[in-house]
Amino acid sequence: MNEPLRPVTIDRQRLDRALTEAAKRADPVSRAQIEAFENAVRVRRRGSLAHGASLRGEIDQLTMPEITDSGIFGNERSMNLLDHVITAILPNLDANEDVTSIAKAMLEEEIDRRRELQARIDEEGGPE
Repeated sequence: MNEPLRPVTIDRQRLDRALTEAAKRADPVSRAQIEAFENAVRVRRRGSLAHGASLRGEIDQLTMPEITDSGIFGNERSMNLLDHVITAILPNLDANEDVTSIAKAMLEEEIDRRRELQARIDEEGGPE
């Protein structure tokens, strides 16, 4: 099941012929859009090849968020968010009362677990 990913090979000549045929059948506005797209792809392809960038790297760069403040993942921040969900969001949900009380209990348990973990880290002189 964990087969390695194989690179996808693209028959560029076949793709170019298909795009050319589509452009011929398209109306003038669509033809202009197709040509603009083809030009953008060509420029991007040349730039990527010149810099040795891979398609996977470019996709990763486009889809991965840039996190400038790692503090958003901090324990205190996550506990504040959980508390906010308990106090501000759960009471306003249009949900069964049993569901809401179970969700609240689970979130409170998670906050307690995080507090205990932080206390153990602090006792052992971990990051503050």
